[in-house]
Amino acid sequence: MVVDSKTAKVLGDIREQGIAHGVAIVTEVGRGFISDSGGAGAVVVFDLESYPVLGKVVAQPGVDGIPYDPILSTESWPSQATRK
Repeated sequence: MVVDSKTAKVLGDIREQGIAHGVAIVTEVGRGFISDSGGAGAVVVFDLESYPVLGKVVAQPGVDGIPYDPILSTESWPSQATRK
């Protein structure tokens, strides 16, 4: 479930997940990532605009938190690593 933190209004629901343990939001690419420890384990990829599930990445059973570091992402690493 997606809830607006200022108004507490329910904005949408992200289906196709079992047990969510962590969420990473990457506004630069308009995607969110949920670590799903239900079943075989997966990372659920969803769109930040209307919340449909775009795909799943296989993970280990019991997958837990999900960190995001823009410096380590392959898209931004060269430019971020050289900034002062």
